[in-house]
Order: sequence, then structure tokens, then C-alpha cells
Amino acid sequence: MTTRHKKSRHTRRYSLLGIVLITVIVFAVIARSSSSHIEHQAADARNLFASDFQGGRLNTPEAFQSRCREADSSKQTDAGKVLYYESADVYVTFPQSGRPILESESLDSDRDGKIKVTRTPASPVLVFDVLGCS
Repeated sequence: MTTRHKKSRHTRRYSLLGIVLITVIVFAVIARSSSSHIEHQAADARNLFASDFQGGRLNTPEAFQSRCREADSSKQTDAGKVLYYESADVYVTFPQSGRPILESESLDSDRDGKIKVTRTPASPVLVFDVLGCS
């Protein structure tokens, strides 16, 4: 009878271990699936933003700011209205016609050690991520 009792205890231990193992595997599959779904949604949001930008649906400062938050400052220039997002060093220029121009600002130094500010074109996807657009 002692042998039978020990066998039963080992069987229960292995059954419990199997249940725990299956539970962990199921949880890992669900977590991975959920993570993949979230990544897919983020990629879709980026692509939609880029499409809206390229398609002219964000051609006004108001439309752009409704998707990307209010700019830290803005000014009217000869090139058009310029929104500046200081925390990300991003400029959005709205010319009289056509789609906005996205630029990021960087600091460089020349041979003499003088610091110069340069603006380079920025992609809508980069701007989407940096500004936390929707």
C-alpha cells in the first residue's frame, strides 16, 4: 500500500506540474499575440498619418495640431506659417499652397568651432513617433 500511495503522490505532482506548464505556455502565447496586435495597430496609425499627410488632409496648422498636439510656438514667415515643437526640435512649415514641410533641427560645428543650426527634412513617420501624433 505504501508503494501505491507514493505512486499516486508522484502522479499528482506531475499532473500539477503539467497544468502549470500548460498555463504558462498559454499565457505566453496570449501575451505574444497581444503584443503583436498592439505593434500592428501602431504601424497602422503611423501609415494612416503618413497617408493623411501626403494626401493633403493635414495642410493647415489646425488640422496638423489636432493630430499632433499644439505647437510650442508659431510664427508667420515669408515661407508661410511655421509651427515649432521645441521638445523635439521639429518645424512644420505651411506654405501658401501645397503640403506642409517637415524638418528636424540639429546642431553642427564647422572647422572653426562655430556652431551652426541646420534643418533637414523629416519623414511623417518620424514626426508621428517623436510628437506622439494620433
